[in-house]
Amino acid sequence: MQIAAGTHNPLLVAIYSMINRVSRDASWSVQRRWRLSPARIREYKLQNRSLCEAIEERDIEKAVEYVRLMLADSHQELMAGS
Repeated sequence: MQIAAGTHNPLLVAIYSMINRVSRDASWSVQRRWRLSPARIREYKLQNRSLCEAIEERDIEKAVEYVRLMLADSHQELMAGS
């Protein structure tokens, strides 16, 4: 959410707000806990750390690529759960 707020882009902030609301839903929490393994948590941390480092380095291409990879990964997980 901090990254979205830092963009000063109202649309991006609204999207992240909606995602946060959905993620607090009880049924989503059950599915999320079921899928979160220690290995998956490590992978998420690595992805987020890489994104933050790219932002700190002001490497926009690298940051965009990390976000694309993270979104593709999330999309795969959502489709597998359907």
